[in-house]
Amino acid sequence: AKCSVMLGDTVTARQALQHAGQDGGADLRNIENLDKLKEDVNNSYNKKDFRKALYYIEKCLEIATHCNQLKTSRAECLAFLGRYAEAQEAANSVLQFDNMNADAIYVRGLCLYYEDNVDRAFSHFTQVLRFAPDHAKAKEIYRKA
Repeated sequence: AKCSVMLGDTVTARQALQHAGQDGGADLRNIENLDKLKEDVNNSYNKKDFRKALYYIEKCLEIATHCNQLKTSRAECLAFLGRYAEAQEAANSVLQFDNMNADAIYVRGLCLYYEDNVDRAFSHFTQVLRFAPDHAKAKEIYRKA
């Protein structure tokens, strides 16, 4: 259960606790906190309040320290807040462990796009769409670029 929580997978963590027949204690509290924080992230993100979403993502990453999805969401929020160097650094840290992570490549392209380096951004979005043809965000910004 602890491994699943660190990876941000609360569903598997709950199943592991149930399968082990344990009440969970601290693990269950972490799972519940993580679920609540992820909900807060989604609500803030959907309202385009990226500063608040970033705050909640940072709190999630205190619990789910190895969750690539949260790390790429953090990088995306940083990019939307105009903190491109930090966003690129966060995306690059994900790519060090998973060099085919479409979301991290998308964030790198997003930073380049906002920094008016459209040609390089275009190549990043093309690469994202090769890895994940249904990547909605990359499709949308690809059309703009």
